[in-house]
Amino acid sequence: MEETGRRHKREKEQKLARERALVILRVRTGAFTAKEGAKRLGVSRKTYYEWEERALKAMCCFANYFDRTILIKLMLADYFKGSR
Repeated sequence: MEETGRRHKREKEQKLARERALVILRVRTGAFTAKEGAKRLGVSRKTYYEWEERALKAMCCFANYFDRTILIKLMLADYFKGSR
């Protein structure tokens, strides 16, 4: 029962994070202004900009990790191809 509650909470938090990220990306692409983005998220512009900064840093970290992971996989694939 507790696990179901935790899973529901985690899913709810993930949905909220995706919604925030989508609004931030829409602001960054010019679809919304920062003022509109803040209003859609129900926060002040100052809070919006704080969230935007954190989200962009997290996205960059993820992209760097993802790039390194793919590079390592490609290198390993080449290595094992050559050893056959």
